[in-house]
Amino acid sequence: MTLIAAALLSTVIRKGTSTELRDYSVNIPSSVQNNNNLWEISTWVGVGFVSGLVAYIAPTAFGLHHATVASPFFLCATVVGLHLGSQ
Repeated sequence: MTLIAAALLSTVIRKGTSTELRDYSVNIPSSVQNNNNLWEISTWVGVGFVSGLVAYIAPTAFGLHHATVASPFFLCATVVGLHLGSQ
């Protein structure tokens, strides 16, 4: 639901301000463009999988609140989404 609201809000703002989406990848050297290597993405996926498994099996692990235990999973999901979306 949050993703849909963010997409709709960005569309409304873009149309309201009469802006266009530009492709800036033309000016970036190819050595800088592809800095998301497989090792980095697989590490984030692994950490996210383990932290998600801990949050699922023991939501109150280490005597912490549910949201505190699940926050590393959400961080990893955000980083992996950023890496995969920027390729």
